Amino acid sequence: WAPHPDEYSEYYFYVYQYVMYETDYGWWTWNYNPLANVSVKIEIYGVEGYPYYRSLITNEVLLQTYYAETNNFGSGKLEYKLPLSQISLYDLFEIRLTVILEDSRTATSSYYYRYKKYSLDISIVDSTLDPGQDLEFDVIFKNILTGLPSEGEGRIYVYDSKHQLIGRAN
Repeated sequence: WAPHPDEYSEYYFYVYQYVMYETDYGWWTWNYNPLANVSVKIEIYGVEGYPYYRSLITNEVLLQTYYAETNNFGSGKLEYKLPLSQISLYDLFEIRLTVILEDSRTATSSYYYRYKKYSLDISIVDSTLDPGQDLEFDVIFKNILTGLPSEGEGRIYVYDSKHQLIGRAN
């Protein structure tokens, strides 16, 4: 998941508990129980670099804090948009969800994501082609965070409607 920095991001969450019990036959089984009307705290952190392990993250910076409550089915949704000035400073972002129960117990879980940093726009110059003609197209590789064009190397593959390779460009 790599959302576009200019768009609102949506984060869906679900809060439940496991209930274990013994059956009439001596077996243990479990069910999950959705928790309705439970308060949650959602924090968004910025992280520099791409660490291999979570334990190596030492430079988290709290960017935003939101509070929400689950609905009757134990779920909820948060829509948010971070300022571009914050997004450009960090490589990785953490959404930390803390569930706060009435008896003061808490549970925390995390999810990591990053924003889309580059876009590749391909425009076909002339779409009326006869077999054997060259396909002309313009390619723009742009840094989304700065709005400036970037340079890079790559290949473009062209397929027909039957997913057969009909051409490529370097």
